[in-house]
Amino acid sequence: MLKNLLHKLRRSPFDFPVSGGGTIGDIVCAPLDRAGLELAVIDLGARNGMYHVPASYAQRTKLIGFEPNPKEHEKLTSGTTDMNKTGAVAPAFRRTEYHPFAAWRTRERRQLYITSVTGGSTLMGESVPAITERMYLDRSSRKQRGVSYAQMTKVVATESVECVTLDEAIADGTVVDFLKMDVEGAELACLQGAAKLLESHRVLLIYTEFVALPYYHGVHDVLGAQHLFLNDRGYRLIDFEFRHPTYRRGPRDLPESADRRMLHAGDAIFVLDPDRVALDPLMKQRLAAILFVFGFSSYALSLLDETGLTPKADIERIESSVRRTMTTRRLALMWKQLPAKVMNAFS
Repeated sequence: MLKNLLHKLRRSPFDFPVSGGGTIGDIVCAPLDRAGLELAVIDLGARNGMYHVPASYAQRTKLIGFEPNPKEHEKLTSGTTDMNKTGAVAPAFRRTEYHPFAAWRTRERRQLYITSVTGGSTLMGESVPAITERMYLDRSSRKQRGVSYAQMTKVVATESVECVTLDEAIADGTVVDFLKMDVEGAELACLQGAAKLLESHRVLLIYTEFVALPYYHGVHDVLGAQHLFLNDRGYRLIDFEFRHPTYRRGPRDLPESADRRMLHAGDAIFVLDPDRVALDPLMKQRLAAILFVFGFSSYALSLLDETGLTPKADIERIESSVRRTMTTRRLALMWKQLPAKVMNAFS
């Protein structure tokens, strides 16, 4: 019972039930389904599978994943990823293809540096010891607690891998509803290799990892470089997620309650900006769908108001559902606001 309750609380707004039957996703995707459109998700750094979208979205979608690490690619295709071993089950997509390539700014062969922690494997080369030997990440596994980032990014092997650009790998005319990037410092290079896709406005939402400081040899771009590149191509930065561990400069481990830790990395969310780029109704409808997946409900509703593809009564049903459905986000906000409300009650 508790498991079912937690599942309901963690639902994406895309799966919220609406009065009269069905879900928000059913209503928003109805015009897309009638048009026979297949949605598209690209996963760069796909080693653990795609868990960012619910099954109801995945069933309408083609997943294109890129994973250059040969061992991790084999796990993907055989269903034995590290996430699978924890009991996690990724949503089933309408179609799935996994490529054993890396996305990059040009087609070429490069060395993939495989690190002691597999998730840190990168095209960027070895990390800079003068920086990473002083970085001690919080909330790591017990085994990694007290271990410097230099040890976690230590190169244990290299593989020569084929690199491709998204411009050449993604078929002409394909609209990418969701592009996810987790490529350990190579995010800007991937975007540069997708310049035509981006400039022709065929990517709707981008979820990209970023780092707050450069710690690889050579050029290692930080968040600002991605922001400038995407801004110049009509994309709006709409939010951050800070789920990565923070760090300490040195091994001295003060209680987190007594210390303000430093930002190591995070994820940034960009969308094609409908106020700067002319989008036809179906493109706005697609953008609304992926925005509901990520919880940007008022933004998505504003697009539905403009497309003319969803009846006004259905839009009102969607808004009512968003207002009344309890989620972990709503519970967390209520808990956060509780002290202020208690103080106000007694003041």
